[in-house]
Amino acid sequence: MILNKDKLKRAIIFLFYDKDGIVDDYIPTLFQGLKGFYDKLCFVANGKLSEEGEEKLKDYVTDFLVRENKGFDVWGYKAGLEFLAGKN
Repeated sequence: MILNKDKLKRAIIFLFYDKDGIVDDYIPTLFQGLKGFYDKLCFVANGKLSEEGEEKLKDYVTDFLVRENKGFDVWGYKAGLEFLAGKN
């Protein structure tokens, strides 16, 4: 199968949790390595996301979603999918 690079669309849903909303340095490093391989990166924070953390990620993340930390982790991915589906 030959993929048409112009039509190829990829989305990443990254689920995040830190009780204080602090984004560790490995996360932007990970996103830097992924740059160019995705069209959308939806960062789903279960609970808090600090302003400093959001600032660290703004060059890589296309959409931020901060939600209450309830339910199982899979609900965070579900929220990310629904969020992205509503934008397209």
